[in-house]
Amino acid sequence: MGLTLSNNSKIKFIKPPHKIKTMKNITLLFCFLLCIACKKEQSKQIVTTKVKRTVKTTEGTISLSLDGKTYIYDNIDWRKSKIINKENVKLSIRQEGFPIVQFMFPDIKKSLADGQEIFEIPDVHRPGFLPITLIFTMTKKDKEVITFRKGQVKVSFNDNHLIVEFTGEGRPMSDSKTIYPIEGTINVNLKK
Repeated sequence: MGLTLSNNSKIKFIKPPHKIKTMKNITLLFCFLLCIACKKEQSKQIVTTKVKRTVKTTEGTISLSLDGKTYIYDNIDWRKSKIINKENVKLSIRQEGFPIVQFMFPDIKKSLADGQEIFEIPDVHRPGFLPITLIFTMTKKDKEVITFRKGQVKVSFNDNHLIVEFTGEGRPMSDSKTIYPIEGTINVNLKK
């Protein structure tokens, strides 16, 4: 580095010319590399993958409106669900994150033999038969169990298929004062 004195007697340091050129070259090289990197980044194609959920509706579906919330069961876990079709039809349908739906219709064939399809709940008009039961178990931490207490149930049944339409109200088993409006449809194949 060179040393120069001025008329104010201050010392100024002046960079030698070869170091200035080196700094300019380094700066230009850095900018050039940065431009190349940006162009390569722009030319990359973005590849996105969408996961498509497989919906198994051939074995059955359920739609349920319970206390203002609507649940569409279109991905039922059939390994955890149960269907019993003998003298009594019993269903226990499960889908992750949804209420467990349990439906029991004792002596279904005898009850439907006279052509009746619509049943009032509570079903006191079916003397000699066990009651039709529709229960919803909420899958929250508290495991609230809601029973369909009052309303209509329309049933269409053959050995292979069951359709149940219901509308009415239910109550939690632990609270006799709270009433939930409930409606929905169960549509399941009984043959596996």
